[in-house]
Amino acid sequence: MIVLLVGAREKMKQTKIHCHVETAIAVVGGKWKPWILWHLYDGVRRYGELRRLTPGITGKMLTQHLRELERDGVVERKVYAQKVPKVEYSFTKYGETMRPLLKELCNWGGKHAGRQASTDRATSIKKLKKPAPRKTGAPAK
Repeated sequence: MIVLLVGAREKMKQTKIHCHVETAIAVVGGKWKPWILWHLYDGVRRYGELRRLTPGITGKMLTQHLRELERDGVVERKVYAQKVPKVEYSFTKYGETMRPLLKELCNWGGKHAGRQASTDRATSIKKLKKPAPRKTGAPAK
């Protein structure tokens, strides 16, 4: 059994991990982290870019998730000391090992979307072919 620290630094708690899938999900799971990681797949991104590319995320959530990914050693934050501060995020060398995982997740998502579309079309066709229910009680002429 592994004990992993999960959550924002202020509210960090120890969680007992029983399986390696749990460990991976603790690092990259959730609503926003996969999106953030996917946008970093193509290279370095600034904070504002990540915010624009991830619709619906609040600044607070983006900051929190970036800090957690940084703490887990997956993402690095580079600050440029300029008049207007510039901050960039990218994969660490360790984070680069996630590229094949992200690519496969994307491929699987595409296949699943195609499968869902086929299933939805088949369901729609069945509904169209289904005969209308006969009214009961009235004699047929």
